[in-house]
Amino acid sequence: SYLESLPDLQLLVEAVDATSLIAMRALVSSLERPLGGCMILSAAMVDRTFAMQTHESFEASVKAKIGVFHVLEDVLNGKEGIEKLEFVVATSSVCGLFGNAGQTNYAW
Repeated sequence: SYLESLPDLQLLVEAVDATSLIAMRALVSSLERPLGGCMILSAAMVDRTFAMQTHESFEASVKAKIGVFHVLEDVLNGKEGIEKLEFVVATSSVCGLFGNAGQTNYAW
């Protein structure tokens, strides 16, 4: 409620395929104000033990996290665009700290 009370701040929560360059361009171009920052809350649930991981299942969580940064960089016209943001917050899995046998691909 505090953030919503600030007159010069507009918060938006949008669900979009952040790995899609087309979807992200559409989202950013639809904004009424310049993008000040963003929070990346992406996830890809591909739970398997390490022995059962395939290359594709292991990489799925990486694409959901790192791939979004590459798309964001492209949408904002390269590295300089990202550097103009006031903040970028990206979440990771708690499994990276505490572990979970079925989520070895989330640990890196």
